[in-house]
Amino acid sequence: MVSPPGAGEAIVSVFIQIDSETVTGAWLEIGSVELVGANGVFPLQLGMKQVDSRELSGRQRFLARANVNAGSYKSLRLTIEKSALVRDGVKHILSVVNPVVELPLPADFQLRAQESSSLFIVWDEEESIKNMAFFEPQMRVVSQKQPLLADLAYVSCPEIDTVFMVRTDKNWVVGSFAISGEPTYLEYNSDKKNLLVMTEKGAEIHVVKAATGQTQDRIKIPMTARPVAMVSPDGLYGYILDGDGGFLLKVDLEQGTLSQRVRLGGRPQFLAWLEESAQLVAVSEVSQSIIFVDPESLTIAETMIVGNSPSAVLASEGYLYVTERMSNSLGIYDFNTRQLQKRVSVGFEPRRLFKLDDILYVSNYSSSSLSLLLTGQQRMLHNIQVGGHPFNMAASSRNRWLYVVEQEVGRIAVIDQTMNRVVSHIELGASPFEMVTVQ
Repeated sequence: MVSPPGAGEAIVSVFIQIDSETVTGAWLEIGSVELVGANGVFPLQLGMKQVDSRELSGRQRFLARANVNAGSYKSLRLTIEKSALVRDGVKHILSVVNPVVELPLPADFQLRAQESSSLFIVWDEEESIKNMAFFEPQMRVVSQKQPLLADLAYVSCPEIDTVFMVRTDKNWVVGSFAISGEPTYLEYNSDKKNLLVMTEKGAEIHVVKAATGQTQDRIKIPMTARPVAMVSPDGLYGYILDGDGGFLLKVDLEQGTLSQRVRLGGRPQFLAWLEESAQLVAVSEVSQSIIFVDPESLTIAETMIVGNSPSAVLASEGYLYVTERMSNSLGIYDFNTRQLQKRVSVGFEPRRLFKLDDILYVSNYSSSSLSLLLTGQQRMLHNIQVGGHPFNMAASSRNRWLYVVEQEVGRIAVIDQTMNRVVSHIELGASPFEMVTVQ
């Protein structure tokens, strides 16, 4: 398992993709992937050994990753052990010409210490098959480039201190950068073109230039463990929950200073902004309550007792929706009277809520599913089965995608909002925490 880079190390992630939408049906078994440089040859840890072009047509998959020494590198070396052409489910073995493939890197390719960088193998599958009998790899390596701030998303992966950049028009990873201290919560500031990244272990807010991934500033959050973060709608203030101590902190993002700190109690683990009342709301499983907080003074306006083990809350069209984790249900409350209107069953251990148009999506962590609620009629539609441990969600309004973080399997599920079904995945090879899109 790859860990965050140590002193003098960098992380390199390798993805493989086929640009063409049509493929012949080639299959490969890869024995090894190595990074070749002036200081030696570094083996990468394979995410998969078998590559099927039918799963790659117009798509991308995660291939390998490793911590390597910082320095200059000249090539990526692949060892191909087997190849075949798949016809009607039957593999017809191809003879591999040149099983060890040396793919040149750009002449100036370097990895800096504490960096996280991505490489992309572009495979011309059709040209690799010769006379339907031989496999001669036709591949090239592309390094990451500075992306345009359109059709872009960011995904935090705390276990490898990395934030990935994703093109939302193609749902491909296009780059990565390192954020030390286990990056978790993300917020994008469209006015300043900055990405704000909260770190759990470091207890810092990194102010990152969104186009380059370069950290411009760090705001230290004192006396905080397992922080939960969000940003005010105007982007001026950050609000941080101290997950262990039950404190709420207000940070002036312009000045980079802590402006207020109050104790809420109950060790709340979720924080959100309620547009309907212009309030902060914190969710406490310990006290089974929703805590409404004034965003200016941080005074508690109201505490509302709800169902069993609340984990998230969302307000919409006069109702307050609360996930009740231990009872596998969704509580629906009248926003003004705070009275329970209805309780509906969802999947096992509902954790997060996301609303698009008139549909409320509930991520069910332990049943690997999404429950869909039609908000106008307050009735359940159906479930969508996704990968292990679905958690946070995001959306691309331009492309009408709903993204679901699948923590257990290290990828993002891509759901077509029109059909409400999974159409593809974005493979990361590491457990994602949160995704934010640039609209």
